Amino acid sequence: MDSNKFWSKIKNFNYGALKKEELLDEQDTFLQAIKAIDTGDKEKSVELLTKLYRDSNCQETINHSARLLFQQLFWADRFDKIKSLELDTMEAIEESYRKISVALEQNKNKNITFSSESYKDKLEFSISGSPIVGVEINGIKKDFWLDTGALLSVLSQETADLCQVRTDSNDEVIANSSTNEEMSVKFGWVENANVGNLSVENTPFIILPTENLTFADPSIEGIIKIDGIIGWDFIKYMNLKLDYKNGEYEIIKPVGEDVSNSNIIMDGYVIVRINCEKDNSLYFGVDTGASSTSFNECIFDKIKLVEVKKETKRVGGVSGFKEVEQKIIPKLKLKINKTEIELSDVANTLHKPCDFFELDGIVGSDLFRDGCLRIDYRNGIFEVIK
Repeated sequence: MDSNKFWSKIKNFNYGALKKEELLDEQDTFLQAIKAIDTGDKEKSVELLTKLYRDSNCQETINHSARLLFQQLFWADRFDKIKSLELDTMEAIEESYRKISVALEQNKNKNITFSSESYKDKLEFSISGSPIVGVEINGIKKDFWLDTGALLSVLSQETADLCQVRTDSNDEVIANSSTNEEMSVKFGWVENANVGNLSVENTPFIILPTENLTFADPSIEGIIKIDGIIGWDFIKYMNLKLDYKNGEYEIIKPVGEDVSNSNIIMDGYVIVRINCEKDNSLYFGVDTGASSTSFNECIFDKIKLVEVKKETKRVGGVSGFKEVEQKIIPKLKLKINKTEIELSDVANTLHKPCDFFELDGIVGSDLFRDGCLRIDYRNGIFEVIK
């Protein structure tokens, strides 16, 4: 199959356009690796991607394999494997990821524990709708946003100073803001971070200038100030329930490891497989920090819509807001497991957060604010309970 067509279709999980008899051997191997990622078979995906990374004569295949392989290993905390494969020196992989991976591989003191089997507390919300949970940083209690769209957890410089977070002048990385702008930031090491019954010792947090986490929103005539953000690097250890309807959250210690019904994928962003009309599979990023669900243009390759309109909307978050012209889908019906949800006025998204995949959209809190969201990455579960 033509290389450009192959990469275009596989990046969007468009398996139907990839006929086995038309694929080259390496293309078929890569396809099997993607299917393994899709179904939660992490070991098989690592095995196949490692083979392509080591043995392929095609640089494009090597680069894509390296990037996906790095993601599978990074979020499984397999930093020693990343080092042994020399992925931490691979220029095709984003430098900030590699730098953090090296630091985590050298950090032998990280420790993850649960003080109890489960923990419940009241769930608060920011003015913009993001869930807020209590967090202890080095013994000091603060209120943090809970955001699956943040890969690494974040502290404001003010919070880092108050909590005496250790920093090193060499620990600097490039991060993307909510409006897709690059920022040069540093990361610091927190000796102990507690979120409910979860305790993580000696772990890095991105540190942002306090002004980047303090911003005005004229639509609410107020100032929003964020002490910090708990991101995917913490959430991945939890069986997390966010009950938006009843205003409470629960953190449960995950048990077992059954990914037979897995619908969660990691690629520099949390991806969930959901269904739409005629049970066609769609792949959406998950962002609890986003107030509304959005779509990408590639969704039109999988679903047919009679009506699409255009509007000027004001969007943004950390680092500010801006006005953009967006396409709008008036009605979008989705199904997560057995739960059917209809969304109104879904706009096209502003950024493409994944390292490799092209997503059909980004899931925001409007998908689950009338019910309960459950995320259990260890067992590959993303579900909305009405």
